[in-house]
Amino acid sequence: MRTENLWNEKVKWSIIKREFTPRIQMDLQQIKEPLIEDVKSIYLHGASDTGKTIYAAFLYLFYRKKMYMDAEIGQTYFISTSELVYELKKSFDKDSDISEADIVNKYKTCRLLVLDDFGTTIPSDWIYQVLYLIINYRYEYNLLTVFTSNLDLTELQKLFGDDRIPSRIERMCQIIKKNKYKK
Repeated sequence: MRTENLWNEKVKWSIIKREFTPRIQMDLQQIKEPLIEDVKSIYLHGASDTGKTIYAAFLYLFYRKKMYMDAEIGQTYFISTSELVYELKKSFDKDSDISEADIVNKYKTCRLLVLDDFGTTIPSDWIYQVLYLIINYRYEYNLLTVFTSNLDLTELQKLFGDDRIPSRIERMCQIIKKNKYKK
């Protein structure tokens, strides 16, 4: 039986240990959980050390709890943009058993995607096209997407030299500027 107690005592911590780095695990234990009533697509931006990643992790866990309590199935991913790019590049290895298309489809179609540190990877044409494929699909199909970034949308547009991705983010997400996080 799925209960709040079982979630809090076992399931939540198993997800935290499996899906987050040790630093995020530690922060999730030490920082007071914010009140979250629902998860919507959001673009969290602000300076470093404002709690964007941890807030996104709490959103992720809130959504996973909802899925658990409602016995819903589906994939969710919390990944830094640089790790996503690294995963894609590894697909080009001669001995790789996963293709670029498989990876793109995985992130395009999952129920919730958290892209942490969005805008930290220097966007080559290839990286831009892959990000556009993922984000445009998620935009067109109204899939939950959470971004964290040090860049506001104007700075992101300058970085990409194009407004297609920032304009989709603006239309699909609530834009939130994070200030210094209080522990």
